[in-house]
Amino acid sequence: MTRTAASLVRGAIVAGLLAASSSLVLAQTLTIGVRGGPDSIDPHFTATGTHAETLKHVFDTLVWSGDGLEIEPRLAESWKAIDNTTWEFKLRRGVKFHDGSDFTAEDVKFSIARMQVPMGPNPTTIYVRRVKDVQVVDPLTLRIVTDGPAPNLPNDFIRLFVVSHKAAAGVTKDNGNELFNSGKAAVGTGPYKFVSWTPKGDFVADRFDGYWGGKEPWARIVRKEIPNDASRVAQLKAGQLDLITRVRNIRSEMNIKPGEPIPILIGAPEEKLRSVFSANTNQIARLLRARVARLSPAENSQTRLRKTFAEWKRVYGCLA
Repeated sequence: MTRTAASLVRGAIVAGLLAASSSLVLAQTLTIGVRGGPDSIDPHFTATGTHAETLKHVFDTLVWSGDGLEIEPRLAESWKAIDNTTWEFKLRRGVKFHDGSDFTAEDVKFSIARMQVPMGPNPTTIYVRRVKDVQVVDPLTLRIVTDGPAPNLPNDFIRLFVVSHKAAAGVTKDNGNELFNSGKAAVGTGPYKFVSWTPKGDFVADRFDGYWGGKEPWARIVRKEIPNDASRVAQLKAGQLDLITRVRNIRSEMNIKPGEPIPILIGAPEEKLRSVFSANTNQIARLLRARVARLSPAENSQTRLRKTFAEWKRVYGCLA
């Protein structure tokens, strides 16, 4: 995943497809077919897009890139520059890790220190490269001292995944993958709790009902790594997947003639769908939760999905 959702939007030819049934909106499990998955469950292992895309379900960041690319509060409620080389971040009160422990400034300091040491290929050190020192003022306040003026530091922290300093204590570069992949160190504050991961296979996470951002609509998410576009399309059409992402050539994969609608997109012509969406289930969930709350139960599944799809297009910037 690149540094903002918008860069994924611009980079995708067509990124998301809805299955033509009501199951996506109402089901307890959301099953997504993705081209690529994580390389580890350690969020600091690599900066690759598919890695971050997956682990955002489990681990939160200090800030977030909004729909209009503006920086939004996440684990940090506010931030300000104290001087040319010092930023102060006020953290969100009442946030819990998946093990029930409190989120504090010590967890942020610990996470920054981890990121400053390369843990794998394409390291996440780039996002903390300007950090010279981290000062914990109190449990919910920290100051970041940089190596010079760093006006874009909050933007870098879009990818500062926070891990529990207690759960990850003793984790090193050598044993990091083992402890995170087993789940022992994979304790975050995100909307879903890590369950299991099979390399090049399935990533499974269950809803965290203590999530500070509110209850998510799915009890479980399953991200199935299926590199072949045709295979993802076939499994979607067979009802084995609820959603697929990043299909390079939809018409040829689905054998649909030019000008004909794509049935699996609820009749939406492909020409109305040029570049859509980052496969971040957190964002899907937030959007669909809001949409479903406004839909009448009497509406049939096609109407329900059509409205959801229209909203999806609006939010994720489809170009007509």
